[in-house]
Amino acid sequence: MKSKYASHRFEHAYQAAHELFTDYPELTAVFCVADEFAMGTISYLKDRNILVPGQVSVIGFDNLRMSSMFIPKLTTIAQPIYELGYRAA
Repeated sequence: MKSKYASHRFEHAYQAAHELFTDYPELTAVFCVADEFAMGTISYLKDRNILVPGQVSVIGFDNLRMSSMFIPKLTTIAQPIYELGYRAA
């Protein structure tokens, strides 16, 4: 299976999701490298009447504040940026 790429924009993630699900319509889960990508993917799936998380599970990465406001609530992995910077310094 090949990966689909997008720049860090919701619209590009939406398009990448379109390409991914066109090539692999049987997918049941998607891991996105950023919450904004996950939101674009979920929006694409919703526009196609594909249930998240019922038919496809989507997980993001970053734990942005807006992730808890998105519907459906986004499953995300928190990245403790402050703590990482503090320990690095």
